[in-house]
Amino acid sequence: TSGYDNTARLWDVATGETLQVFRRHTWWVWSAEFSPDGQRIVTAGQDGKAIVWKRSNNAATDGPSTLYQQITEFDKHQGPIYAARFSPDGQTIATAGYDRRVFLWDPKAVQPVDIERRLDGLPDPPAPYREFAAHRGPVRALAFSPDGRRLASGGQDNLIVVWDVASGKPAKQLRGHASHVRSCSFSPDGKLLLSGGRDNQIKLWRPDAYAEVRQVGASTDAAERDAILDARFSVDGKYIVAAGRDRTAVLWDAQSLQLVQRFVEGHEFLTSSAVFFADGSRLATGAGDGTVRVWDVATGAEVYHLQGTGRTAALDVSDNGAFIGTGASGDTVLIWDAATGE
Repeated sequence: TSGYDNTARLWDVATGETLQVFRRHTWWVWSAEFSPDGQRIVTAGQDGKAIVWKRSNNAATDGPSTLYQQITEFDKHQGPIYAARFSPDGQTIATAGYDRRVFLWDPKAVQPVDIERRLDGLPDPPAPYREFAAHRGPVRALAFSPDGRRLASGGQDNLIVVWDVASGKPAKQLRGHASHVRSCSFSPDGKLLLSGGRDNQIKLWRPDAYAEVRQVGASTDAAERDAILDARFSVDGKYIVAAGRDRTAVLWDAQSLQLVQRFVEGHEFLTSSAVFFADGSRLATGAGDGTVRVWDVATGAEVYHLQGTGRTAALDVSDNGAFIGTGASGDTVLIWDAATGE
């Protein structure tokens, strides 16, 4: 997890105990993400730094506080870094931020500046990163395609850029949102791209054969919605769910785009998180009213709700569907039994 206390934290899911506090950032930490193999973590912050941490070989003897050690720091952004993502193969990292730029870089190749080399009048070695520049405003969202060949970025310029990772060139520029793009997500097969924005719109795109924007939900439905804060595919790609500032979550069939279910009753404020259970039978939503609600997808009925989950609506469901992780009213994380709600 990451937060406004300038730290990222590693937790033991079984006990709820803090295993390590990452303190190298000097301002808010916007993002923290594991590499696909779990051996590294990248954190990104308001201080303009992306820091990569690696699992320590001496973790067993050094104790919990040294499970991950810093191995490199990337500071080429000019301003806050809002998003950081590992590529599917874990070899590269994409970062995006306030300076409108997206960087793709290899953490193994990033080294501190060689002062002695500069004093000797020798040039710096070639830059170990590639810059993807197309946005005209801060970049808020990043998503790799499942095969890692494409990278989608969404910005406050209302633009989605789909990049060809190999060439570093924009393959597509998707225009259609009338306000900031807050979410980007590829379908599990990589053929579709889903986006959500502050213009209350959820849009479905075909980046490989782009012809027109397909809007998820009728225009009358869109008029009733508020800003979309999260939009994603279910694990099997069958459904699309979107959560918004209007306290609701809506479910559609990803193929027909027909409305399947509305989750409208229960939350009292700012629904900003929505997570499917892996089998697709249930959906969990989190809101600023301090509750998480679990819904039956087929009927739209509320199965149960969890109280005291915090105003940030931090929420996730374990891959096996056994546990739900949420925030809390204080500085703790709560782990719940997904079967009973205890």
